[in-house]
Amino acid sequence: MTEYAELQERLGYVFQQASLLRLALTHPSVAHEQGAPVQTNQRLEFLGDAVLQLALTRELYEKFPSLGEGPLTKARAKLVNRRTLAEKARAVGLGKYLILSRGEEMHGGRERLSALAKCAKRISQT
Repeated sequence: MTEYAELQERLGYVFQQASLLRLALTHPSVAHEQGAPVQTNQRLEFLGDAVLQLALTRELYEKFPSLGEGPLTKARAKLVNRRTLAEKARAVGLGKYLILSRGEEMHGGRERLSALAKCAKRISQT
């Protein structure tokens, strides 16, 4: 797991299952390029969406007891939007660790907003 030691240090979290971290970093383009069944991070994205929503909902609910549903929903939406997640991913250098196909690499996948935001959600789940 030494290849991800720097990332874990930046995140302030050591992953118990290195295989899940690697899976969270594996872009779907890898499966398309290899033409063979390869696990990618798409299933983790599904789970990560729910986990991130729940964690943020609880945090906002507890920190802002006087806010109603509308303002809480808007605050949560702002926190989980692609731009915000991509900014957080860039801040920790997540793009450097993405596992991409050659084509995705050539077309700037390491800095693509959608790739960074989705990966940030997946890592939040692992």
